[in-house]
Amino acid sequence: MMGLDSTTTLMLGSFAVIVVLAAAWHLQTRFGAKSRQVYTSKRLLNASEGKLYVSLERWRRENARDLNLSTQVSYGAFIGAKEHDDWRKVAAKHADFVFWGRDGYVRAIVEFDGSGHYGDSRDAAQKVQARDEIKNAAAISANIPLIRIPQGTSQKDLEDTLAAVLLPAKGPKIVTNAADNVAHLKV
Repeated sequence: MMGLDSTTTLMLGSFAVIVVLAAAWHLQTRFGAKSRQVYTSKRLLNASEGKLYVSLERWRRENARDLNLSTQVSYGAFIGAKEHDDWRKVAAKHADFVFWGRDGYVRAIVEFDGSGHYGDSRDAAQKVQARDEIKNAAAISANIPLIRIPQGTSQKDLEDTLAAVLLPAKGPKIVTNAADNVAHLKV
């Protein structure tokens, strides 16, 4: 077996260093400095959503310690579909809040329809309404209760709704039609 002489080894080593430096420079100019200027951090919840989160978490701690509360969860994380195209319709949409059990299944979705929910134009409102209809249909199809909380909902109404959806019934429940099986409520 023939070994490489020191000159050849030095040349190959130098060439390898140049290739690595060129690749690093290319990646830096393509992704590095530019991406640091493009991305910024932002709040997970706006002020109104933050207040609602505090109310929901307080209610959960006092009434449903076996549940967890998460924010800004992709519908695709907890709703599946037989057809990929159907799943894609909901996958990128986010629930404001979800209550979920120890088994990992979502027990209820909470959507906050705050003062800015419908935007500031008719076009924006139509887009939001269409998005809400997709979320509503997905929740109904998946048999997951969806609670819509409009801006200005009283604490009592909020707590009563959460109790009705998430706590065991205090007596027998009479189901009069299929829609009664899931509590899709608008407070």
